[in-house]
Amino acid sequence: MNFIKKNIVFFIVCSLTLFASLYLIYLDLAKHSLIAKANAETEESRQKADKAYKGKGNRPVEPNVKMIASDTEIVKQRTAVLQRIFGKPYRNALIAFAREIGMTEDELLSKFRDFYESDEQKDKSPEVLIPGFKKTLGDEKKVESAFNRFIETVQKITVEPLTASSGIDIFAVALGIPRSMNSSACHVFLATMQRNIFDRRNIPGILSIQTVRDFTYSQYVQTPPPLNAIPDILTMMPIYEDIFYRMRLSKLTNVQSFGRLNSGVAHSDKYRKYSFKTKVTGTIDSIRNFVNNLHAAYKENQVYVVTWVSLVSHTDQEVAQARALVASDAAGLQPNARLNQPRPEVRANQSSSADNEAHLPLEERSDYGKVIIGLNRQVSAEMEFDYYIFVGDRLEKTN
Repeated sequence: MNFIKKNIVFFIVCSLTLFASLYLIYLDLAKHSLIAKANAETEESRQKADKAYKGKGNRPVEPNVKMIASDTEIVKQRTAVLQRIFGKPYRNALIAFAREIGMTEDELLSKFRDFYESDEQKDKSPEVLIPGFKKTLGDEKKVESAFNRFIETVQKITVEPLTASSGIDIFAVALGIPRSMNSSACHVFLATMQRNIFDRRNIPGILSIQTVRDFTYSQYVQTPPPLNAIPDILTMMPIYEDIFYRMRLSKLTNVQSFGRLNSGVAHSDKYRKYSFKTKVTGTIDSIRNFVNNLHAAYKENQVYVVTWVSLVSHTDQEVAQARALVASDAAGLQPNARLNQPRPEVRANQSSSADNEAHLPLEERSDYGKVIIGLNRQVSAEMEFDYYIFVGDRLEKTN
């Protein structure tokens, strides 16, 4: 007892600590009990959900299955239509062909795919495949008339002179077969395309065919391209001519530089992206028209995405002249002093040139209010943009 009396503070502190510890242990056990109960309820709910999911009660009923299948088919069809605007410059001509022979685009493409994949069709080359396919489409005269109209429509959007052979090749491209050539034929094709692009002045401000070659392919002037370069040439030349045509259509003044930023980048497993960079000059309206023409190309089944535009105005000389004018005026009389002076009479035989009005304050001269900065509306624009091609529907040749 004496020990307790002598250490009463110690025993009070120990007692409080004990009671606090017991209380905390109680709270911990209570919370643990609640957590254990919640875990048990969660596990029970999960087991019920699994049982219900595996049972027959939650399976879609027959009407839902039909609606899901119908919606899936609609989405697939709309996706296919959307994909056909990516790098399909001959699509409108193909649609017109199909319509003229009494078919839809989907029916024509499906029929051609079946014909192409048929075991009976051994030779997959366009010169054999296309004439054979045309024979399966019905009335020979009607089909030939529609085919000729297809060629006429395509000829309006390309500088390549279409012959019987090249017309068949492009018709095959429209149906999904990539174009191919031997090295010699590709050499002629490339030279012809470059010459015609130059002759038609499709690239604004370009006065030399060498510049056209520099903007496209300058390494194959003397020697034919190697086999591994031919697919790229056949893919890129129609893209080049479309870009140059849109430059001319936009009324740009000059194309100072133009080049590719990549050789084609896979964009998912079904698309390829080609990137370009150019520097052009023209009025601000022509620059705006060019951007708008690129963006509106989707209406003609070609998709461009402008990723960068930087504008620089050409007003340095005008600014310098304006500064010189202000400086020369400041060197003369102060405006208030001028205002207090009587305005000289202007006689009939007195010249009203700028020299005769040099002594007048700016606000009293005949050319007061005249535009000084902004007369030169030419600007330079550096631009970067991408071109997308959908390749997921191509039919690769096996021989």
